[in-house]
Parts: sequence; structure tokens; C-alpha cells
Amino acid sequence: MGMTGKYLAVDSSELEKLVQGQWKVDQLDVDQYPELDIDKSWQGIHLWLCRDYFDGQPPQGYVVPMLKDQALELEPYGAYYLYPQQVQQAAEWLAASTDEQLASSYDFASMMEQAVYPTIEGEDEQEFYDYLHAHLRDIQTFYQTAVTTGHGIVFYVF
Repeated sequence: MGMTGKYLAVDSSELEKLVQGQWKVDQLDVDQYPELDIDKSWQGIHLWLCRDYFDGQPPQGYVVPMLKDQALELEPYGAYYLYPQQVQQAAEWLAASTDEQLASSYDFASMMEQAVYPTIEGEDEQEFYDYLHAHLRDIQTFYQTAVTTGHGIVFYVF
């Protein structure tokens, strides 16, 4: 099965309860929230946009948010949150990013060298790009919807 990334769009008041430790992520009824599953693309997208495994600089670092100072407890891999204004910053950045700009920053050789998840030996460069790009555009759509509803984001890997 592998490690899959998932987003939940969470109301600001519920997000604040998670941030304050009043609620735990594993207590959420995930069926009650808009969600997006990005399969195994999460680490590849983050490394592509941020050139690092964690703590990417905003706004790119908000696209697949793995911010150590915005971590939530969740076994075994953890979860991360974004406030609505951070979701808006990421959505604006994604909307302004052209396919040409994104393609020019794609460094497949570096990803293979760093063994970014979920690459495998013999991975096809264009197929992997297409896989990541499709999920990146899904994130863009999900974030746009979250912005219009004023939701924050919880991202987790399971």
C-alpha cells in the first residue's frame, strides 16, 4: 500500500482545537470533512517545490505542508496544519505558477539521487513528472475550494 498523503479541509474553530491540543487528529471523523488523497506523490511534490524534505519556505512550503513548527501528533507519520491565510498564500502561488515554470524547476536526477519517495529504480522521468503534476493541480483545486470556504488544512500521511 505505501505511505499516502491526505488533506482535510477543516473549519477554523475546529483547526484551533487541534492546534491547542483540545482535539487529536485521530479523533476526527474524516468522513465529515472535504478531503483530497494525493496518493504517494507527497514527498516528491514537496521536494520538487522546496528542494528539502521538511520546512519548505512559504508559500511553496504550504503546498505539501511538512512544517515542524506546525506539526500535530498522529502515529506513525505525523500530521501538519495550515491556517486559512496560509492556504490562501499557497493557492495564490499555485494559481500564478505556470506549467512552464513548474517544469523548469523539476529536477528528476536529484530526486532519483536522493531516493525521494515513491521513486523506484528505472523510474521514467516524464511519467513521474506527469504523476506529480496531476496531483499538484489537484492540490491547487482543493486549496482554491478551501479558500472560498475559509477552511484551514490538515495534511497527514498514513
